[in-house]
Amino acid sequence: MKERKNVIQLKRAGSPTFSKETSYSDEWFDLVMGEWFPDFAQTIAREHFIDSLPAIDEFIEPHHIAPHKKDTLRHNLFWCRMNYVAFVSQEWSYIDDYIEANADVLSEVPPSRSWLKEWTSIAHRFYFVGSKLSDRVLVLVDMITEQPVDVVVCDPHAVTPVQGSIVAGALVPLGDDLYFPIVDFYHFEYEARRPLGIAIRHYYPLYEKTTPHETFMDVLSIALQIEHKVCCDGEKE
Repeated sequence: MKERKNVIQLKRAGSPTFSKETSYSDEWFDLVMGEWFPDFAQTIAREHFIDSLPAIDEFIEPHHIAPHKKDTLRHNLFWCRMNYVAFVSQEWSYIDDYIEANADVLSEVPPSRSWLKEWTSIAHRFYFVGSKLSDRVLVLVDMITEQPVDVVVCDPHAVTPVQGSIVAGALVPLGDDLYFPIVDFYHFEYEARRPLGIAIRHYYPLYEKTTPHETFMDVLSIALQIEHKVCCDGEKE
């Protein structure tokens, strides 16, 4: 990660502890989205993605995923796996490795270390696309808690979600109660939204595990099977 010279305002302002509710400056958002997140995500993917692929593809193979959706699912499963590792690593994780390797740069902006530590509590969830302020600014509704979440999609290549559809993904806090997805959401087929909504709400409490990541994976398997069945039935008609 490169050093920055123009960090005086951020060093002087606010608490060294990141808060999801706190409003941060435009410079903070530029740093997170323009430098820290891309560098962190690319570093972790470069170091761990290839080794994770066999387990990821083993999960995908029996679920009959449409070819054009496999890469998105792979990347979501990779981050679900990595967030699980961070969640269960009590003493040290790849997040600590990254913070240590970039200690000098991160120390320039007090909340940066704390923001990276937030990744230990990130988990994939299922969301209903409630409303779209634009193709890149959304209000999602957590399908289990029914809480609305303000989301900005910064990836210019991300698929625009259909209002009323269901997506799965992991959200990273930016501050000011605003979030962004680690990678593009997995977009379930719109035609499957009703049976998916019923199944996700029904099975989540039945499959609750010691970690939210394991619960998500169990329910995701069911959701993918439902999506495949709905799509197959639709093709037969």
